[in-house]
Amino acid sequence: MPPARSAASKERRCARSAVLDEFAARLITVERCQDDGMWSPAPVPPIPSALNLVVEILDPVLTPLGFAPGQAGASERQGQVIFCSADDECVDLVVDLEATPDWRITDVRYWGFPSDRWHLDFDEHADLADQLRHLAQSLPIDLA
Repeated sequence: MPPARSAASKERRCARSAVLDEFAARLITVERCQDDGMWSPAPVPPIPSALNLVVEILDPVLTPLGFAPGQAGASERQGQVIFCSADDECVDLVVDLEATPDWRITDVRYWGFPSDRWHLDFDEHADLADQLRHLAQSLPIDLA
């Protein structure tokens, strides 16, 4: 058995490489670091504050309905917040957003079993605060 190493003594090897980001059609530099055999891209871009606002507003509405706290991810101009059912039934509430130029919700869908899939109504022309206010009021009724 190899001797245990402290966190401070872990070996870290990093390599930089140019990668074609086909989605954005541009070259980017990616740094990959290896810690004890695990590879991960670095650095991870920060989550836009608009997506954090979706989580902040909708978590208190959706967790009592059986959903886990929202998980957000984004690219430069598009983002998504996913609320998974906490009971492992593979049911998700998905909120898609786009910066056009301000962040707005572009789709809200309940995505469960094939018989339980639909898009929820929201005002696509309202600003994000109004969209979230409406969803916070309508989701408990729509998902009941």
